[in-house]
Amino acid sequence: MVEPLLLAARGHNLTVVSHFPQKSPPPNYRDVSIRGSVPTLVNNLTVDFVRSINVVFFMWENTYQYCEDIFQHPALSEILTTNEKYDLIITQVFGADCFAGFLHRFRGAPVVSLTTSVMLPWSNSRMANPDQPAYVPNYYLPFGPRMAFPQRLANAVAAFATTLGFDYFSASLVDDLNRRYFGKGVPKTADLVKRTSLMLVNSHFSINHPRPMVPNVVEVGGMHIPSEPKKLPDEMRLFLDGAPDDWGAVLFTFGSLVRTETMPAQAVAAFVSAFRQLAPQRFLWKVDAGALAAMGLDVPDNVLTADWLPQFDVLSHPKVRAFISHGGLMGTLEAVHCGVPVLGIPLFADQKLNVPNLVRHGVAMQLELDHINADLLVYALRKITAPGSRYRERAKELSWQFRDRPRPPLEEAVYWTEYVLRHRGAPHMRSAALDLAWYQYLLLDVLAFIAGAFCLSTTLTWVVLKRCLCTQRTAKRKR
Repeated sequence: MVEPLLLAARGHNLTVVSHFPQKSPPPNYRDVSIRGSVPTLVNNLTVDFVRSINVVFFMWENTYQYCEDIFQHPALSEILTTNEKYDLIITQVFGADCFAGFLHRFRGAPVVSLTTSVMLPWSNSRMANPDQPAYVPNYYLPFGPRMAFPQRLANAVAAFATTLGFDYFSASLVDDLNRRYFGKGVPKTADLVKRTSLMLVNSHFSINHPRPMVPNVVEVGGMHIPSEPKKLPDEMRLFLDGAPDDWGAVLFTFGSLVRTETMPAQAVAAFVSAFRQLAPQRFLWKVDAGALAAMGLDVPDNVLTADWLPQFDVLSHPKVRAFISHGGLMGTLEAVHCGVPVLGIPLFADQKLNVPNLVRHGVAMQLELDHINADLLVYALRKITAPGSRYRERAKELSWQFRDRPRPPLEEAVYWTEYVLRHRGAPHMRSAALDLAWYQYLLLDVLAFIAGAFCLSTTLTWVVLKRCLCTQRTAKRKR
């Protein structure tokens, strides 16, 4: 996400704690590099590893371990002991709230939170943002907004369990970390994060469906996408330029983390066979060519392999007709932005939400990795990339819906960030629901009062009627 650089370009003085220091930062941009404090994930994960991850506990427990490692990094002591004053704190929301203690350390500075995913289940409570499981799918489930009863039941249980589990499991671990680094007087993490003035969410209703949002939760889906693609390396550009006009070219990558050559051997062989059968259509494949050779697979002439490639710049090429993807959110947003249909093979986490989402929008087909064979790949790719394909037409429509906004998403993010600065935390945007107890928020006290009043009035009515009937019987006997 590139918001800090744009904030620096607008004259703000930034201190940025990250794993990715800038090569040539501007004068008003100070890097505090914590590179090396956590394992390198970029282009370093296997398919088997990501499919074995228990995503819930990875986001709660593993990310907390990353917090421990980060706080032991020497560079962070500079921030822990600084006497500098800050006008704003920007934090990321994903797993454990590693930096919640800084909200106490620099109390008085308003807080903007940024999530690179859709709204996470535990993010709603800190903003008092409505989370209605009747039609808002949970992050961990592949449901759409229109659910049958069994799906709504599963969705409601997941919404409750993931939120409660995060609050009582992950937050309690961070509470202990905060007491060690910020003192015993630091408030609980659940209370600290409620100081958030603004949350920027990497979603958009055109893709992720409409849902209720309080004013200080702002959708900025696609804010990482540049306004214009960069020029491609000559070899890639010439390869794509030479693709046939009717069938074009296809991009195949599992994003910046997962290596496609680590798929099961039969799946890798199926892709090679399918690509050969689909010639003269061309394929640009992010894969280790040496690994293919070690498997005894010859790369067809209509395939160009690369260890790394500029994903968005390739998707922007006019000859690209489809994107074979695992359904990571960044790639999903880029494909929608560029109007490129997707052949999705979800592996883990939100990919199992993103790909079905695209299928419901009519811009994707979904395959399961364990069932892939060459014939199935040939069928799916021909259906998606055929001239006049409804997938391509629908992808263009969705692209227009996604991009048709008052201002680009990055500018939207910067506007609201500066809005919080201008209005000293913008307390007028804060929902009063944050000050309610859970039973007040759910109106359980009101329902209890109504139920009690109904029972009391019913009981009194019954007593009065009974007494009247008894009086009438007594009068009749006396007569």
